[in-house]
Amino acid sequence: MRITRRTLVQSTLVTAGAAALAPRGVLAAQQPAKAPFRYVQAKAFHIPPETTTEESGYFSLCEGRNGKIYVGTAAYGRNSFLVEFDPATEKMRIVLDTHKVVGQKTTGYAAQAKLHTRNVVGPSGKIYVGSKQGYLSQAEQAARKRGQKVPVYEGGYVLVYDPAKDTTENLGMPMPLDKKLRAAGRTEGEGVIDVTADERRGLIYVVTCEHQHWMLYDLRTSRYRELGPILRDQPNTIIDALGRGTAITADYRVARYDPAKDRVSIDPLLVAGKPFAEFLGAKRVHPDWRITPDGQTAYQGAASQEPGRLVAAAARLSHAAGWHADAAARHHEPDRGTQRHHLRDDNLSIHPVEGRNGKGSTMNSPRRRVKCIAMPFHFIEVARTIWLTTQGRR
Repeated sequence: MRITRRTLVQSTLVTAGAAALAPRGVLAAQQPAKAPFRYVQAKAFHIPPETTTEESGYFSLCEGRNGKIYVGTAAYGRNSFLVEFDPATEKMRIVLDTHKVVGQKTTGYAAQAKLHTRNVVGPSGKIYVGSKQGYLSQAEQAARKRGQKVPVYEGGYVLVYDPAKDTTENLGMPMPLDKKLRAAGRTEGEGVIDVTADERRGLIYVVTCEHQHWMLYDLRTSRYRELGPILRDQPNTIIDALGRGTAITADYRVARYDPAKDRVSIDPLLVAGKPFAEFLGAKRVHPDWRITPDGQTAYQGAASQEPGRLVAAAARLSHAAGWHADAAARHHEPDRGTQRHHLRDDNLSIHPVEGRNGKGSTMNSPRRRVKCIAMPFHFIEVARTIWLTTQGRR
């Protein structure tokens, strides 16, 4: 059996410091003569082929409160879908058809071709996703070169699926191609690359693409507004213990929105006293944050396009009310043991963890050490099992 790029992989969890299972089965044929580490036995589940075109999986992966797995797909030039997978029966079904939900019939480049957002599950059990544009087809590229018009992408949508009721909801376009965008010289609307729901406060944070506007949707007024800072490519918003939305800016600083004060602040993010952007270098891409359940510590993975380099970082984002002492963050670095770094809320600092080579980079999460091989795009842990989607190609 060959693992294709249109695959959802279920693998046994590799705990920190423990040996992986001996290679056999589906991954055995792929093992090199001298593997740098032991492989993990895995099982692949094929996403319904009608929901994809280029065999891609992105950030759109989560476990619902019902124990089922939800995967967003990309069908370039056509549509996008949210697929439900039941581990108990190993069956899949489409639960959200983007074009059907939003009432769109246009295809080609105008299609809602991807669910690329990180699937967020609210306390209610609702799953929040966003749609975005795909890519120009070869025929559309050729038509554009001839001076012909191609379908215009009007903008992406924020969508909600409720597993308990098996219903969907369209929350509209955060940044459509309207008069304001046209006046600014834009030729297409903004897609949606990230959605984070704060159901407790009735707020939804949205990041658009390809210009990474940070936006806020108020569930009470059903309106979007910009928060101000422009963020880094493919960023995500996390919510800290004080209820502040937090994201990484285009220049790798920390932007925070405080709903209690309706105010945005921006703080530096430092590595050994130097700006994080300088540490990553000019080829830095894709900052990706995860917050601990208590909302006190965030772990960031940021990639540098220097060969074989992956950086993991942690920063203390908030303190309990009235507590202003320094807080310690801990990192386990490959071959270097444990190190501590003191962090302050008003001057965030981090400590790097670097990968070793192009065949596999080690990234230390708050709970596990995970070695990434081949082309995994995004993974989650559910009941000591790792689920991941693989990167497609176009």
